[in-house]
Amino acid sequence: MDQENIITLKDEETGKTQSFFLDDKFLLNGNVYVSLIVLPEGAEEDPDFDFDDLPEEIDLVIMKVTTGEDGEDLLSTLDEEEEDIVFDYYDKICEMYDEEDDTEDEE
Repeated sequence: MDQENIITLKDEETGKTQSFFLDDKFLLNGNVYVSLIVLPEGAEEDPDFDFDDLPEEIDLVIMKVTTGEDGEDLLSTLDEEEEDIVFDYYDKICEMYDEEDDTEDEE
């Protein structure tokens, strides 16, 4: 698997780690957000892992990119108010991608 797009995060409350595939990055209202696909345990270390092995219904997480004290990029969860706005916008982005794919298929 392409390690370049794999992000492993640690839950500060439980200490549990989870790996994600960086699916997309987008800008909304001056903020940068990333969509992350939850990977099955061990997928990030499996060189034979194929995204076709993911279930049809994937778990998707959207997080906000913020800047830490040292200038490094940090990911933070969305608050409730922000979550609805960001997911609605992300749905529109996905619809645009789907329309582009449909147009290419027709050509």
